[in-house]
Amino acid sequence: MDYYDLSSLSKSLSLFEERYGLSSEGFYEAHKTDSPAVAKIPGFHRHLWASLYLDVRRMNGSDFVAGVERTLEYA
Repeated sequence: MDYYDLSSLSKSLSLFEERYGLSSEGFYEAHKTDSPAVAKIPGFHRHLWASLYLDVRRMNGSDFVAGVERTLEYA
């Protein structure tokens, strides 16, 4: 069984960034608002890229919800 980790997710994000010429953060902001900047990206790629980006944020601890959960753990 294969598992992904932060390294493999980051590599996948880099591939999307190279292919579409956007940073993952910039893509995600445009994706959330359905900006014309992401209109030509196929729907499946948008979904996958957004999912991978959120997983990386969660694994890095930069996701707001994950931060709240960690804070409340120690309260």
